[in-house]
Amino acid sequence: MIESQLWHPVIASMHLREAPVAVSLLGQDLVLWRENGHEGQAGVVHAWVDRCPHRGRSCRWAGC
Repeated sequence: MIESQLWHPVIASMHLREAPVAVSLLGQDLVLWRENGHEGQAGVVHAWVDRCPHRGRSCRWAGC
């Protein structure tokens, strides 16, 4: 599916902090969060499939 190869906005950057945020995109559950930045700069944004590799549960609830 070509849609999975494109960029899709799912949340405004200003709403993304260190706490994980659950989103759904094209039927896939994802978890997004922002790492701490250095010297006042915005941190790196991460987007992972919402599945903890250690516990096999959602990262939102597993406390990964």
